[in-house]
Amino acid sequence: MTTLICSYCKEEKSIEEFPYYEKKQWKICRDCKRKKSLDWHYANREHVLKLKKEWNTNWYSDPSNRELAKKRQREYYHDHKEECGKRGKEYRSDPSNKEKIKQRSKQYMKDNPKGFRRRNAERRARKRNAITELWTHDEIAQNGIGVCPYCGKEIGLIYNPKTMHIDHIIPLSRGGSNLKENLEPTCCFCNLSKHDKTKEEFLNERQG
Repeated sequence: MTTLICSYCKEEKSIEEFPYYEKKQWKICRDCKRKKSLDWHYANREHVLKLKKEWNTNWYSDPSNRELAKKRQREYYHDHKEECGKRGKEYRSDPSNKEKIKQRSKQYMKDNPKGFRRRNAERRARKRNAITELWTHDEIAQNGIGVCPYCGKEIGLIYNPKTMHIDHIIPLSRGGSNLKENLEPTCCFCNLSKHDKTKEEFLNERQG
């Protein structure tokens, strides 16, 4: 068996432990190369993070790469649900992370009001073990009739949180689903006044 002496640890090892030797670069074993690389990264942490941030910014600026990243994240989560859930729970339970989570949540709500409201509806549906499916506020708004089904106020077919809410025809608290067929756009006032009544009950109340 052919052996070599590592230039760093001075130990004699099999040539198979020298991955760079065939390229005539260094006579350094795999373990020493790994240690040398880690030492360099720790010593130049700020520089490494800066380069990584620049690379990520350039890579994610391409829409096709963003979609690829989302696909990989979904696939990884699907294959490691238990592990991801455990890590997430540990992160959220750490007191030092509470402020970070709070700030990120506020920023996400500000940047993605539609996504935040949809995720909130999905969370409430899961909490009540209700049947759910993926939908968007714009999709539900376009399926409407342009006016509030309760008071007749014009709300249009384009979602605007200041003039339109997405209402559960049969409330989640009454066994309703989070499916598209159980959702419809209403004006904000009627949705907030409806509380946990069904559509039929609320219409009867208004007419009475």
